[in-house]
Formats: sequence, C-alpha cells, structure tokens
Amino acid sequence: MSHGGKRPGAGRPKGIKAGTKAERLAASLGQGQTTPLKYMLNLLNNPQVSVEKKMWAAKEAAPFVHSKLSSVNQVVSGDDKKPLTVQIGWRKKKD
Repeated sequence: MSHGGKRPGAGRPKGIKAGTKAERLAASLGQGQTTPLKYMLNLLNNPQVSVEKKMWAAKEAAPFVHSKLSSVNQVVSGDDKKPLTVQIGWRKKKD
C-alpha cells in the first residue's frame, strides 16, 4: 500500500466551507438560530412568562448551567505507628 497522494473519498466533502465543525455551528447559530438552552434562559428572563413556565425552564436548564457534584469521597489510611492521613475531595458526577 502506497503512502500519500490522492485517494478517492479523502478530504473535505464538496460544498462544505472551510473550518471546524464547531466553527461552522457557531456561525450558523449566530444567524438567527437558537439553542434549547438559550430558549429556556430567555423564558427565565422574560417578565411576561408565567411562573409555571419559568419553573419548568429552570428545572430543565439547571444541569447545563450548574454541574452536579458527587458525594464526598473519603479515604482514610494509616497504622498504629504513623499519623492518620485523611483525604477529602469532590468529584464531578458522571451522567
């Protein structure tokens, strides 16, 4: 098998503009489109929206805005001749 050179099917598909997928997505979202998270945050900030809808939006948007923390993980080690070592830390909860 040879290395380098032109290969069928390699490269960027025709009609796709240059840039990463994230850059293209950011550009398309800036052109009047919105994400579900932005929509829910707009509901929360709109004074004309009912309290029930605001509560729904807050409940649904919270996991995307505030990360969940897992319970405290404690590791205790030591023996009778050495001082006790305690490590307490927080880990982000994996969904």
